[in-house]
Amino acid sequence: MYARMHHQGMAGNNLTLIFLFKACARIPDVVFGRKIHVHALKLGFESYLHVYNALIHMYAMCGQLGFEQKVFDGMLDRDLVSWNSWICGYSQCNKYKEVLRLFDAMTSANIKADAVTLVKVILACSHLGDWGFAGSMVKCIKENNVEIDVYLGNTLIDVYRRRCLVELAQGVFYRMQERNIVSWNALIMGYAKVGNLTAARNLVDNMPKRDVISWTSMITGYSQASQFLDALKIFQEMMAAKVKPDKVAVASVFSACACLGKLDVGRAVHGYIRQHGVERIFVWGTP
Repeated sequence: MYARMHHQGMAGNNLTLIFLFKACARIPDVVFGRKIHVHALKLGFESYLHVYNALIHMYAMCGQLGFEQKVFDGMLDRDLVSWNSWICGYSQCNKYKEVLRLFDAMTSANIKADAVTLVKVILACSHLGDWGFAGSMVKCIKENNVEIDVYLGNTLIDVYRRRCLVELAQGVFYRMQERNIVSWNALIMGYAKVGNLTAARNLVDNMPKRDVISWTSMITGYSQASQFLDALKIFQEMMAAKVKPDKVAVASVFSACACLGKLDVGRAVHGYIRQHGVERIFVWGTP
């Protein structure tokens, strides 16, 4: 549509360019995005902050970090959205050290972080194992009264559960105004990881909705704690709820059957796998 519009001599305005850059980011289509970039330069939109923020976002989503940086460096004015777009681009390309470097530069520029910034920085800390930096981000959240939305909350819960700091994960969970299934599952996995299966089961029982991760976390938790009968019981509940198991759940169930000597149950599970097309896995070295 824009190509037809441009061919007819209608240049569009700043809003046109913003929507076009967002469309290119979503597809993503960096070739068409660069053409629109050229049009933006010809039309004199270099000083339009929102246009260039959309442009940075487009290059970031297309993985074009070099172009993203050139645009950022050439901007006359930058705001939080500009910095977040740049940080998100490096995060998407797994450049975690660069994410932390950009956060430091952003702080030096007296730009205050928001929940979007902190999600990417905390994720970078998690991947790098830089728990000291992650701790400073938690302090930043408290000092700046950053609202813990569902994305920031889920990120914090996941980091705490990886470090077996379940009480801190629980604290974040219950402070969140909004939760989704990822929030519930992350805390369930945290409880299961430290062996608090009673708390994990209570969460599962009180969830608004359960998915394969919810069930699998309980099955593997019981299996790893050598509570094999409970693992099989949860698997039966999962089948009754018509949730298709994944290979992790199936492996745990086979292990439980082996430890309990329940060959009949193992055969029934194997029949289910063949009937429902669950991905084949190898247990004990045999197909």
